[in-house]
Amino acid sequence: MERLANAAQKTAQEVKNNDTIKEEEITYLLYALDGEKLNKQPFTDNYPQIEISVSDKLFTSYVVDGEIQTYLGKAPDPDMQIRLQDATLIKILSSQDPKLELKEAIKSSFVGVTLYSDKTELLLKGYLGLYDSLKG
Repeated sequence: MERLANAAQKTAQEVKNNDTIKEEEITYLLYALDGEKLNKQPFTDNYPQIEISVSDKLFTSYVVDGEIQTYLGKAPDPDMQIRLQDATLIKILSSQDPKLELKEAIKSSFVGVTLYSDKTELLLKGYLGLYDSLKG
């Protein structure tokens, strides 16, 4: 986890220098939230799908066999959406505790989270624990 934190902080610094959010930053954010623990819905090929809106860019992340894959573009059928601004993402990635920083940003309304899938599907994929840890 320390290696991930160091990589996220390096990435955050690169974003500050380039002022461009890329797929890597979104992937780091989701790993910091333990997103790799999400799993596909049993007996289906329905993998977790998260849409992340950062300022004016949309990203789609899938979790496949414990690996987070992020692409630029709108999610076709997201389970969840996370909305935030560039500066908030940089602050979260620069933090020693990104999960706590994100939780505070949600409480302060700097980050929005919307669940699209029903509670049963979210539970089967492992989202509810993640969602509760961010909101609670």
